[in-house]
Amino acid sequence: QKDVLAFVQGNVIDLKAGSKIGGEAPMPASLAVHKKTGQNDDLKDGQYLEVKHDAGSLFVGVHGWYQTGDIGHLDERGRLWFCGRMAHRVVTRQGTRFTIPCEAVFNTHPKVFRTALVGVQRDGEMQPVLCVELETGSGKQSQETIRTELRALGAKHEHTRDIETILFHPAFPVDVRHNAKIFREKLA
Repeated sequence: QKDVLAFVQGNVIDLKAGSKIGGEAPMPASLAVHKKTGQNDDLKDGQYLEVKHDAGSLFVGVHGWYQTGDIGHLDERGRLWFCGRMAHRVVTRQGTRFTIPCEAVFNTHPKVFRTALVGVQRDGEMQPVLCVELETGSGKQSQETIRTELRALGAKHEHTRDIETILFHPAFPVDVRHNAKIFREKLA
């Protein structure tokens, strides 16, 4: 697994190793971005990079690199797929579950407004839990029926097959500035 990926002039760089990587990373990895400062501080081929911590943010060797806290991976065609926030991943005995790919499966249900994957400790192990906010006016269909339909959707995909606990919430706690950032820690 690559620890930090970054884009440099169309190439993807493993910032921990300081080397270019090819078409795909085996697992999603943390992403880094570079802020141009007008100085000649771009990454050079073969340059060793050292990870440094500065005031709670992770900066990487060359001036201007910043670890975003996002996770992504490259597919076989070299496209970057965003998987969510590093802090929001759910690490279980069965594997690591990433919010964006998991939630995308369940968000296809016509009665679902949005979902949020969270991790909950149960019997000493982390369990994936799907929180569901239904569409306004989604009708009188029972939550148990929707829960069954969501489990059937999840069973079709390897990365969502083990998500069995599905809870309903009337309105997710969100950042009031843009109604998109879900406060997952409050749901968990």
